[in-house]
Amino acid sequence: MSSSTDIVAAPVAARARPVPAWQDALERGPVWMRASAAALVGYTLFVLTPMGASLDDRGVDLVAAAVRLLIEGGAFFWAAGRAELPNRVRLSLRIAAWTSVGSAINYLVLVPARLGGPVLLSPAVDSVLTLASYVATLAALLVYPRTPARAGEGAALAIDFVITVGGLGLLSWTLVTEASIGLIADPMAQTYIRMFGLAQLAMIAGLNVVVVRGVVVPSARAFWWFIAGQALYLPVVFLSQLSGAGLIGDWPIDIAYYLGVLPTLVASHLFRSDAVTASADSGPAWLRDLNPLPLAMPLLSGVALLASLMVGPASAALPLAATLVAISVLLATRLLLSAHRTAVLAAADAAREQRRQAERLQAIGRLAGGVAHEFNNLMARVIGNAELGEASLPEGTEARDYFGRTRVAAERAADLTSQLLAFSGQQRTRPEAVDACALVDDVTARAQRTIPLGIALERQREAGPCVALVDPAQLRAAVEELLDNAAEAMARGGRLVVRSGRQTLERPLVTPWLPVPSGTYVLVAVEDTGIGMNADALRVACDPFYSTKPTHLGAGLGLASVHGFIAAHGGGLAIDSVVGRGTSVRLYLPTA
Repeated sequence: MSSSTDIVAAPVAARARPVPAWQDALERGPVWMRASAAALVGYTLFVLTPMGASLDDRGVDLVAAAVRLLIEGGAFFWAAGRAELPNRVRLSLRIAAWTSVGSAINYLVLVPARLGGPVLLSPAVDSVLTLASYVATLAALLVYPRTPARAGEGAALAIDFVITVGGLGLLSWTLVTEASIGLIADPMAQTYIRMFGLAQLAMIAGLNVVVVRGVVVPSARAFWWFIAGQALYLPVVFLSQLSGAGLIGDWPIDIAYYLGVLPTLVASHLFRSDAVTASADSGPAWLRDLNPLPLAMPLLSGVALLASLMVGPASAALPLAATLVAISVLLATRLLLSAHRTAVLAAADAAREQRRQAERLQAIGRLAGGVAHEFNNLMARVIGNAELGEASLPEGTEARDYFGRTRVAAERAADLTSQLLAFSGQQRTRPEAVDACALVDDVTARAQRTIPLGIALERQREAGPCVALVDPAQLRAAVEELLDNAAEAMARGGRLVVRSGRQTLERPLVTPWLPVPSGTYVLVAVEDTGIGMNADALRVACDPFYSTKPTHLGAGLGLASVHGFIAAHGGGLAIDSVVGRGTSVRLYLPTA
């Protein structure tokens, strides 16, 4: 018999938490990657010591920079070796790898001159090669796959790019590059600073394209760690300009430069290990629709302009003033394009909703028509047999009374099938030239006698006849249905207005129910101040048997029969409703 200590409760399985990307790379990355990361961190700490700073004059810093670039290039080559990656991703990684290797060779060529040997590379050529490495990095970023511009989006994205890159580039050039150049007199040092100013512009351009439109492959974390590694070159080139002007030492550059390869190592590990996503999503969707950088450019340019006017001569502020004007014009154009695209998308959404509504009602109509035909055949037999049974029995018998009630109920069911046929557009219509205003007058006069107390009925009509080509019986039934619905919506009283007359539409009227082409129509409108309908109820208002009343009170087809009547006559239907303010139903009838 086992003791209680032998019984071990099974632990509750804890929910697995995602491992951070850097921890994943540290635990599962290859040995050379982990050793390289440790060496980079160690050397960064070493160069901050007095001993590390004293070794720079002997070329140690150049050799260390070359090793750092070789590590970065090796990581990119290793990541690009994964065959499952898209070809453009692999090409982008290979370009970045060769760029790092070329820069490493450039640093090694400078070592003999630092040790007192021959000068193998002049400072001017060194500056050109350094700038070429940043241009190659820009090429690697531009090769990276991008999501295609959506319809109507290309011009807006181009303007965003010009505003962001041009604005940031000019601000950086004016406030950092030119300001740093003004502090020194050495022409070679000035060239060095200008080179890094151009390099910073190249990095801003490449990062802007990839962040806004880059495809997230193979995973979101791999994509953003890759962006982080490339983005850390921006502080390097910024600090290098300040260092060239003698404003800061080299240690801030060393921190950004040597630690900047760590995100690249993590990204390379993720490019090799993460599952390749099937979708081709880009960065955050809101960044494409509302990029904050273009909107911030006028503010940044204005602040820089004020600072320039307060500190320096007015002539130095002219480039900033011109930039502010140009950005404002481009931004206004961008907003106009966005407004136009929003209007186009809204119109497309309305058209899709209209097609969806029409297809849904058409499908319901086909179903209702089929059921009505079958049901009508059954009701014909029921009515016939009820009439025969009623006729075969003498007056006053209880059985004859039962047959009569059966016949009346069957006739009401037959009326319902006729309404279903009207909704489906399969009911036989007999259109003729009818004075619709006079017919509505008659229906309104009859309704005036039966309308509940507390409802003020108002009749508005155009002078003279308004002749429509419709079936008069069906028009009468449609108007009666609308008046009944309006009266039921005003249980506490209100105002009911019935309007009729001719109306000419200069433009087509788009509605979710029955769109109305441009032209001249006979308009019949019923407006109430009742409870109204919300958007969801309005969307299904023309569905058969839909009602805002409780289930045990709702009966009949309601607006579905009106919709079928208008559809059968080639007219149009529009419904407007606001909760608490009432409903307006407008029938557009074809003129005779």
